[in-house]
Parts: sequence; structure tokens; C-alpha cells
Amino acid sequence: MSSEPDISSVDLDFLTKNPTIITDLLQGDHLLYDKYLKGISLDKVQLALNMILKDPNLSEGRKSSLLTESWRINYKTKPPTPEEFLTRKYLGDMADSIYPRIRTCFLDFFDDTKPYRNAVLYPHIAWGKSTLTVLINLYITVHVALMRDAKKQFGLAPSSVLNFVLCSYNLTKAQEILLEPFINILERSEFFIKVRTKEDMIKREMEYKTMSDIKELYWTTASRNGASALQFSNNLHYKLASSPSAILGLTIVCGSLTELAFFRESGKSDEYIMRFFNDMKNRVESRMKGNFWGRTVLDSSPNDLESPVDKYAMFDAQRDAKNYVVKGSRWKWLPEDFRDLDDTFPVFTGGSGKPPRILESSEGFNADEIIFVPRHTLEETDGMYQIFHDDLRKALKDIAGIPQGAMDKLFYDYDKIENCFVPALKNIYFAIKADAKQSPYRLVWDQVKDDLFVKTANGYRFYYKPSIPRVFHIDQSVASDLTAIAFVHVEKKQLPPDAKIDLTRDLIYVVDFVVPISPLGGRINLDSIKEFISDVYSQGGVPIVKGSFDTYQSEASLQYLQRLGIEMEHVSVDETLDPYMFMAQLIEQGSLKIGRNIFFKNNLKSLRITQRKQSQTLKIDHTMGDIVDPNGADYNWDTSLLGINGKDVSDAIAGALYLAKLHLANDGRSLTQIFREDEVVLNPFQIKNKTYELMAQMGLGISK
Repeated sequence: MSSEPDISSVDLDFLTKNPTIITDLLQGDHLLYDKYLKGISLDKVQLALNMILKDPNLSEGRKSSLLTESWRINYKTKPPTPEEFLTRKYLGDMADSIYPRIRTCFLDFFDDTKPYRNAVLYPHIAWGKSTLTVLINLYITVHVALMRDAKKQFGLAPSSVLNFVLCSYNLTKAQEILLEPFINILERSEFFIKVRTKEDMIKREMEYKTMSDIKELYWTTASRNGASALQFSNNLHYKLASSPSAILGLTIVCGSLTELAFFRESGKSDEYIMRFFNDMKNRVESRMKGNFWGRTVLDSSPNDLESPVDKYAMFDAQRDAKNYVVKGSRWKWLPEDFRDLDDTFPVFTGGSGKPPRILESSEGFNADEIIFVPRHTLEETDGMYQIFHDDLRKALKDIAGIPQGAMDKLFYDYDKIENCFVPALKNIYFAIKADAKQSPYRLVWDQVKDDLFVKTANGYRFYYKPSIPRVFHIDQSVASDLTAIAFVHVEKKQLPPDAKIDLTRDLIYVVDFVVPISPLGGRINLDSIKEFISDVYSQGGVPIVKGSFDTYQSEASLQYLQRLGIEMEHVSVDETLDPYMFMAQLIEQGSLKIGRNIFFKNNLKSLRITQRKQSQTLKIDHTMGDIVDPNGADYNWDTSLLGINGKDVSDAIAGALYLAKLHLANDGRSLTQIFREDEVVLNPFQIKNKTYELMAQMGLGISK
């Protein structure tokens, strides 16, 4: 071997010119690490090894030998493979009782040919999620504990403390679900030696640093200052956490968050839970920088699909290649529990606004809306049928692994929502833009007039029954949400002659149009809103009985319109349930009619009744989740998600409907008009064409 270099001069060039330093290390000479390699990056040593392996003078047998022993660069002792870890040597007699499903998922998660860094465990209850979580943490612990210099390998400062974090909604639950099973495994294994006192652990740590062949790891619950729940050899610490603040400043190798439903039951919001999980994941990523051993585990049973946590686990997690997702039913993962997997009964899982139910036949349903549940468990005949019959929603969550929607939706039957929309009635289908940088003068009017109004010799007139009095309501925002303007009038249903009108059942409330105004990356031009109302009144000749705004911040616009002769007031759809419950009643009765607007349709699907935290009173809110960006979105009527998880447009229409109930339901001009859906006439040109078609059918060949 060449003369010993000064450690500061050791570099890649030196290593490749002196390959015996590396080869002797790989043959078990541990002193070479402390003498030559301790002060340099282990990545450089690995790179030097790779360059040495390219030497054409090395035989294939020699190269194979070097590769086989390459673990010695990073480890004091050869670490176990995933398969070796799941044996009695490391797990004691527990190795004999690991379920095949847990073994399979463990091996998949640590397959080094795959990109997994995060485990999302979301199957049916009693699957064994906590056991898998413990095994994942313990396997990583063994590898990090056996490393020569874990901090250097992870690119961390020597002063860093390596932590594993077990999280739940409180420290007691974290200890109960994860820490206690963890300790149970340690105590049954001969590889892990318990140390009773912190003084003894300090002594063991000093000995451990000088050991070259590790045959056992030490652990204790008596950490320094009681700051850690567990401490392992190589100064590895396990901490319990129940809040995002508890993990601030920690260098986390692996973080686990368990049973998120408990967080909700203890009063934590979904936003809080997701922030906790994302903070933990980001902290692992920022410290470990994608290293193979930097991992997170999310362990949660299916619960409520309205929760962003369930939505993430059920749908979004699988879109990231780094996530290893485990989900599914009891009969998928535990087929041995069932007598005959082919003897099943169909269950509609819920969808299209309809609640789940057990079916006699699956005929007429989409395949993705149906599951087939095995009827017989090994113990009972019709056991599963009875369980699903007794509490269908709970059975779907706990046994089928399918989260359920909230029970507080305003509309369950989406067919009734669809029946509101009359294609012959005109409307603004999507949204328009009115940017604050533009002149407000006729900004909105010029974008909608040709769609909703007919130009005549005397100016513009609304296309449909222009003389009927109208009301309007405005739900106003500035930047983040939509602003919506809705106009409504009232007609009556076709009744038998001389029938007395029942104002609660015999009226049709027609939404003339709703104009959603989207920021589309800017800020909404507030002055253009009042200008549009002025244009509808003066340019379009629409007789307006009353108008309203939703907020007192719109006082200036309200005064402006009052000066034009339009009576105005404030109407809030959030202070009481009345406006929304009235709209819901109209929809249930089939008494609301509107032209197609994609935002309103999806807003209706998102509405739910919730409870205010302070007063405990009820209010109408929307489902939680991402808002679809209108830019480049899907506009298809059957598939678009524009308007999901929002209620801006439905707020405007609910306000206008309520205003119509107060001011138009008894108006004689409204009650003279009969609404006939099959006779909605759109404009004079269609009247003319319809006349020509009728005359042609009569044999009067009059030319158009």
C-alpha cells in the first residue's frame, strides 16, 4: 500500500489510484475506515468502488466479490434484507404469526426497484395496519443503527439527532396503538437487548461505537431527560407526538400518523389533520432528501368521504408513484374468512346523489357503483348479509373498506337536480370575466346581451316573456371566489279551469339567467356589477321589482341602484336556513326551472347542512375539497367538476328565489302566466321557423 496520506487530501482521485484501501475494507479490515475514510463522503467511496469495478483487468469473479461485500462501505455489520428481517432472528416468535398480507406488503414497500417512500394504509378494519407500521419503523431502525455514520450518509450535520416519530391524536393513543406493540416485539426478540437505566445506555453507546461486528442492538425506555419514548443504539430516538408543533425542529427519519378518525372525534378539523400529515411528510423529505430510508406511514380506517383525509387516501394518494397504497375489502385481503367467494349479494355503494342500499339485482347499475359481498362467513350462514342489513354504511366502511359520504347532504337524489334544467331556457353555461383593470361601462352587458336578449327596432328585449316582473340577487366577491348575479320570475303551473292556486305548490320559479363572474387569475371588477344591473334595467327593459345584495360591504352599489329607481335590500343566505330550504323545497317539488349552468348544477351536489361551532345552530355549507380551476377545465355537462366544493352560484340563485317568494308570489302580473316547458319560445326567429314548419305540415308550401 502507498504511504499514508493526510486525511484532508483524500479525494476521489486518490481512492481510485489506491483501490486496495477499499478492497481491504470490503474484506473486513474495519480499521481502514477510521484511518482513511472516516473524514470523507461515503458517496465518494461508493463512486470510487464503481470506477474500480470498471477496471478491465479485474475478473468477473473479483467484481462479483467486491459487489457482494459493498455493504461494508456504509455498515458495520451486514444488514438484513427485508426477507431476513421477517424471521425469528430479529422478531422472535412473532415472525411465525405475521399474516401473509402483511408480509407481502412489507416486501413490496421495501423493494429497492420501486420508488416507494410513503405507505398509505387504508384497508378495512382489523387488517393489521398497526403491525405493518411497527415493522416498517423497526426495519428502518435496524439499518440506520448498523450504519457506520448515518448522519454523513444522510448528508446531515454531526450535531443532528435522528428521530422516529409515532403520531396520534393524543400521546396516550400513540402509545397504545404503536408504542406498546413495538415494545412487545422488542421484548420477544433476542436481537434487541433492553437496557434498564439511562446510565447503562450511555455506557452501551460508548461500547457500540468501537464495535466492528454487531450481533445485537440495545434499546431503552429510560432516555436522557425523558425526552424520548425509546432510544436505540447509534443514538436513535423514538418520540410520541400529537400535534404539528411537537415535530418542529426534529430531524425525522421515519414518521407515522395513525387512526386519523380519532382526530375528528376529538374535535380536530380536517385541515388540521392534513396539515399535521403534510408537515411530517415535508419534514422527512427536507431532511432525508429522498433517501431510501426516509419514509412516512399514514394509517387510517375508511370513514367519511367528505373529509380531505379520506379523499386523499381513497383517490389522490395513488397518483403519486412514491406512495404505496393499501386499500380494499375484507374478502379481498382475508378470503380465508369466507366459505364461498362466488356466493354473493349486490350492494349499491351510493352515487349520483342516491344513498347506498342492498339490491335484489345489479341490473341497470354501472359496474363501478356495485360491489358483490360474499354471503357466508366460515362461522355463519348469511352472516355478512345480516351485518350489511343492520348498518349498511358502517359495514361499507369497516368491512368493504369504502368511505361514506356525509349524512347531511342537502340533496341525495341527483335526478331531481337534473330535472331543474330545461335546455330550451337560455342561460350563461360557464362564466364570464370582468377584470378590475377594465372599464366597468357595459363590461358584463356586452358579453351576455346577444345570448339573452333580442335586438328589436326599439332596442333590446329579454328573449322570454319580457314583460313579467323580475327580482335579482347578487353574491359578491373580489378575487378568490365567483361573483354571481341571478334573475328570477314566477309563473304558475297549468291548472284545471277555475282551480284555486296554492301558492306553496302551484307556482313555478323560473331562473331567467345566472351570470357567474370568475376572477380567472385577476380581481373582479365590482363596479361592472352595478353597471350590468343598470343595463338590464335600462338597455334590456326588464321590469325589476326588487334587488338584493348578500353583504353590507356592497352598500355603495346598493345606493347607486336605488338612485336609478330600483328598490334594493340586503338578503343573506347564510344567516338562516330559510332561503336554501325554500330552494330545496322547489327542487323536490319540480317547481324550479333554469337553463343550463354547470356551476349551479355542481354547487347543488356540494351542499350540506352543518353546525356552527360557537352557537351550535345549523347553516348551509359546501363539501370540502379542491376547487376546479376554470382555466382549461372540462366543460362537459355530464363530467365537468366546475362548481364542485363551492356554493357561490347557488347562493345567488337561493337569494333570488327567496326574494321572489317575498315579492312576486302574490303579484298578479306573474300569476297570469302559465309555464309550459314544451312551449318555451326562445326568440322571434324561432317563432317564425315554427310557423313555417306548421304551415308546411298543412301543405301550405310557403317559402321562408
